[in-house]
Amino acid sequence: MTGLQHTALYSRTTSRFAGLAALLATTLLVSSGARAQTEVRLSLIAFDEELTQVLVRMEDPNQGIFLQIREIETGKVKKAIPTDNRNDELKKVKDQRKKKFKVEAVVEQVDPSGRYTVFGAPDNKRKNYDIMVMREGRVGILGSIPLKQEEGRKLIGKAILKEVVWSADGKTVFCLVNHKIERPTGPEDVDEISSFRFKAWKVKWIEPAPTEEEPSEE
Repeated sequence: MTGLQHTALYSRTTSRFAGLAALLATTLLVSSGARAQTEVRLSLIAFDEELTQVLVRMEDPNQGIFLQIREIETGKVKKAIPTDNRNDELKKVKDQRKKKFKVEAVVEQVDPSGRYTVFGAPDNKRKNYDIMVMREGRVGILGSIPLKQEEGRKLIGKAILKEVVWSADGKTVFCLVNHKIERPTGPEDVDEISSFRFKAWKVKWIEPAPTEEEPSEE
């Protein structure tokens, strides 16, 4: 065996053992009850012209940066594309934009007509995070997202709306919501994407609270 062949064999063997060592280390951490933080950051990049798929950037400190192709209706990840560095990421985004995802995701709380504004808030029971719309001072519920829960400890997580993206026709709204909860294995801090079909007549408008009558002056 030549020195070059020996070096290549050693490199492949070392790589395999390194992967096995990482897996073993992760298993030991879990089995020993060690706490670790789960953190995932997402951002919407672009849509296909049929609005059936969305290109998403996912960043995970443990896995690196990936581009994901997701189905809009189900939210399922159809394909994950790893990136090596920032230049590689930009090149792969450009390739995907040129190939299929030609509709840029524009972050905007107000819909294309300029009449509806989207915001979020937990419901009264603190079990769901409501996606709400406001028009001319009137507020309504567009949809709800379940908050993260730890059933054994009856612990309910927190959520906050980070980004809103409307489709160009104003018929679909995408909400990027950050969820936080304390798990037995460690804190969980993850972004999730939800989409809602927007129809004004389907909004559950909330009646304004009755105002108290002002006391009359005697």
